[in-house]
Amino acid sequence: EPGVACGLLLLEAAPLRGAEARLRSAAVNRAVEAQGDIEVPKALVDQRLRGMVGEVVDEWRTRRIWPKDEAAAFESLREELTPRATAQVKTAVVLDAIAERERLEVTDSDLDDEIERVAGSAGDAGERVRSLYGTDEARDNLRTRLRRQRLVELLVERATVRDVAASTSSVIAGEGESR
Repeated sequence: EPGVACGLLLLEAAPLRGAEARLRSAAVNRAVEAQGDIEVPKALVDQRLRGMVGEVVDEWRTRRIWPKDEAAAFESLREELTPRATAQVKTAVVLDAIAERERLEVTDSDLDDEIERVAGSAGDAGERVRSLYGTDEARDNLRTRLRRQRLVELLVERATVRDVAASTSSVIAGEGESR
C-alpha cells in the first residue's frame, strides 16, 4: 500500500533527522566551547534581544494577549531572554570567525542557485521569493546563512562520532561479551 510505505519512510526518517540535528548542534556547541569564555559586543546582544522580544510580542498579538503591567513584563522578558541572546550572538561570532579562518566563501553564483532552489520549491510564490532577495541586505543575510551552514557541515564532517546505541545493543544482544 503506497500510503503506508510513505508513512513508514517518514517515521524512519524522523529519528534520523533528529539525530542529524543533534549532531550538528553538538558540533557547533563543541566549536563554541573550544573558544572559551569570550566577550561578545553588547550592541549585538541588544540587537538580538530586541529581535527576540519582538518575536514574543508578535506571539502575544497573535494570541490576543497582553500583560497588565507592560513595564514589568518587558523587564522580566529581557532578563529571561538575555542569556539566550548572548549565547546566540557568541555562537554567531565564533562561527563567523571559524568560517573566516577556514576561508569559506559563498559566491554570487551560490546565492543565485540557492534563491532559485527556494523559489522553485515555492511554486506560485517563486517570483515573490526572488523579489525578497532583491536587496543587498537580503543577499548578505543569505550569504551569511549559507556560509554558516557550510561551516556546520564542515564541523560535522570533522567530528568524531561515537555510536553509543550500537555498542549498547550489541552488548544486549550478547555480542562482544566474554564467556
